[in-house]
Amino acid sequence: AMPPWLSDMADGLQHLVGPDELTGNENEVHGIEIAAGPHMRTELAPPGVSSQSAQQLADLTLDATAVAGTSTAAVAGDSLAEDMTSAISALAAYGQTLDGTPWDFQWKHRNRNVLQYVTTHKRLVELQRDMMEAAPKLLKNTFLGMKNILAQAVPTWDKTTLTVWAQANLFMRLSRDGMALCQGLYTHLLNVSLQYGWAAAKIEVSFYGDRLASVRNNAPDRLVSICQSYTLLRDFMDKG
Repeated sequence: AMPPWLSDMADGLQHLVGPDELTGNENEVHGIEIAAGPHMRTELAPPGVSSQSAQQLADLTLDATAVAGTSTAAVAGDSLAEDMTSAISALAAYGQTLDGTPWDFQWKHRNRNVLQYVTTHKRLVELQRDMMEAAPKLLKNTFLGMKNILAQAVPTWDKTTLTVWAQANLFMRLSRDGMALCQGLYTHLLNVSLQYGWAAAKIEVSFYGDRLASVRNNAPDRLVSICQSYTLLRDFMDKG
């Protein structure tokens, strides 16, 4: 069943602007159980959205822990650089290609765990810089893509309602908050490196790189991987 807070649009939107209060519960995001299949996608979607449109929104959700710019991608190999370029292009064009087909077929590729390629303080600085440079464009294109999906899914919404739901739906929240959590993690790692040296930071980089790689390798689908990576970072940031 749909969560009670989604039963009324006004109450639903009010809930969405608040923080995720489930810190410490690695099995839920915003009151929704993390599980493979259409059930979670439908519950994450705004009210009135079909299962097919919910799948399209899920496909467009940003995989924050895989985001890298050109310098970080070059370390991981040409395939990741090409993946990021194609991802940005796909996001921009998604409104014209809504056929229900996920654009990200390589979400489980080892290169998607970008933190494992951070082997020096310099690489960590580059990853943080790349994330800050890539985030605005990726989030803007994600918003526009989701807005196009919702416009077709619920044609009765007026422009204001459409824009608000495109900004506040839980797939967009996962994208935006996931990017912010990654930036927070990279900032923390940089601070450790600056205060205690790269040797100390390397231990934490390896720890989180391994944890995120394990999540990705064991997830049954891309959305579950995104949600589980999000809860891992959400709980880490809450603990400070």
